[in-house]
Amino acid sequence: MCSATSDREPCELELMTTLGCHLCDEAVAVLMQVLDGEKFSVDLVDIAYDDELMNRYAESIPVLVCPQQKKRAGMAF
Repeated sequence: MCSATSDREPCELELMTTLGCHLCDEAVAVLMQVLDGEKFSVDLVDIAYDDELMNRYAESIPVLVCPQQKKRAGMAF
């Protein structure tokens, strides 16, 4: 999975979300509390603007993804 072993750049993660998703809002709050901002960055990706993402994640958001490995981060919210 993504690792934050490098001191140079944070590990980039993506949180699949959409407007009005209360679980997504909770996931953002949890991530802000538990992730070290110097080691991790999280981009919010609104799946409503991408048909492929909508098909893949519509019934399971919020989903945390490691884009470098194209895998879910295995975190359930």
